Amino acid sequence: MPLPVVPIGILWIIGAAAAIGVLGGLVTFFVTKEGTAAILFVLVLVIVVLAIPFLPNRYAWVRELKRKLRYLLDEEK
Repeated sequence: MPLPVVPIGILWIIGAAAAIGVLGGLVTFFVTKEGTAAILFVLVLVIVVLAIPFLPNRYAWVRELKRKLRYLLDEEK
């Protein structure tokens, strides 16, 4: 079975970003200006957190962030 050209995880992130974007658009349509900024901030934060594992290890701050994330998610503390 051939491997997919685009990894499945990246497709999941793109799909989640699209779904959150659609939901965010609907919510911002119905919410006041103050609520819109807060909701958009939360949605962007969720997308950034989902994208952390796919950041390149080229930079020291990325390696440190991934190391801290692995430590927080470790079940054998």
